[in-house]
Amino acid sequence: MESIWPTVKDVADKYVAHTQHLRNYVEKQTSKMVLRTNIYEDCRHSNGCNESRCFQKDALGRSGFMSSSTVTNLQVIGVHSRFQEDVITPRWKFGDYLCQDSGSGKKLALLNRTQKALRENICTMCTTSYPGRTLGDMIRDQIEGVKDCDLEEWSLKGYVKSTEQKEAFRKKYPLIQDTEELVIEIPGREETERVLGGSFYELSLRIFDDISVIGSQNLWKGKIKKEDLSHEFESLACEYSEAFRKSFPVIMSQKDKIENMIERISNSKLVVNHTSGENTSYAGLAFTMRLGAHGDFNKPDRKIVHLDSKNKPRIKAEIEALSEDDRRNYVTGIAFSESFSSKTDTKANSEWMLKLGCPVYFITPNTTDETLKANKDRVIETPIFYKHVLRENPLYTISTYPVTALEIADGMSAVIMKASKSTVEETHKED
Repeated sequence: MESIWPTVKDVADKYVAHTQHLRNYVEKQTSKMVLRTNIYEDCRHSNGCNESRCFQKDALGRSGFMSSSTVTNLQVIGVHSRFQEDVITPRWKFGDYLCQDSGSGKKLALLNRTQKALRENICTMCTTSYPGRTLGDMIRDQIEGVKDCDLEEWSLKGYVKSTEQKEAFRKKYPLIQDTEELVIEIPGREETERVLGGSFYELSLRIFDDISVIGSQNLWKGKIKKEDLSHEFESLACEYSEAFRKSFPVIMSQKDKIENMIERISNSKLVVNHTSGENTSYAGLAFTMRLGAHGDFNKPDRKIVHLDSKNKPRIKAEIEALSEDDRRNYVTGIAFSESFSSKTDTKANSEWMLKLGCPVYFITPNTTDETLKANKDRVIETPIFYKHVLRENPLYTISTYPVTALEIADGMSAVIMKASKSTVEETHKED
């Protein structure tokens, strides 16, 4: 195999640069982030009418994995929150907040739900890479109504709110003084088109949301004062940028393992990604979706799956039906785990695949586990430099591991794409 290491290093360098770039966006929008914290806090308490407000997130594709995980983190710190795409999610009500996460800002299904929410006078905000597109415009105009808008595949009929609706909105949402503060821009898709790598938007969204959650919890725990919240967001953004800068010498020293993993994935007929834990799972799910989007990689004789409790019996039966040689040569497992402890499904699933003779690659900071020691040639060490405790009992933390693991996964996807000379349009169909 011709060395793809110059490509790997190029992609990695661009990810490090991106996290530094994201710091600038955070520093320029701290007032918007402070408002987001105030909104979180508004959803922690009764608003005085015995009516609990809810902070709801909505997103599609890979963005949805990030948003769903953030909702879990918000619930851990006491924010009444839901992910809108859940099948059992109750409908929003007047007084709730809706946050739309969209890199492109033009997904039709998401715009349609935004329009419905705005018509019902729901305070709506967004996190996007294109604040000047339809989604951002709808958010800015929400107190007055929505302007007519003609898109390529869809026409949005505008409307004007009545005086009564406007007054009801202002009374219900006193925190909202300027709707421009509800539109947060983070770098993402426009950079993707230059780098030809895994979409930066999901990485930006995840880091931004982590910073927002950690900063809010530090405020509520009394670790910082309200007037220091902006500085706290800036410091946390620096932490993530520094974590990437420190991690990559470690990751880059493992070039042989990474090249071997990329070659193995490219030659496999069945790739089984498995994770455990809400914050780690999104990295594996996003990687599964990215590989599945590759026109060059997603072929009729190749299957890419994310293992879960529902499909495990079927996948297990498929693997067991293969010959020993086929398992060894054409089935590959990829395990994402921050702890890789005996209590995790990731460890159990990895050992099950290894017992069947299927090679498993591990993206983890753990280097002491006996299973990992026995397979050290396939362990890509992913160091953790920062970790924050959201809850003491039972212990629940946010660390820099998931976003670093996501970068490794997306970076490998980018390398495969560069090697195949695919185009962005072929590999970035999701948001």
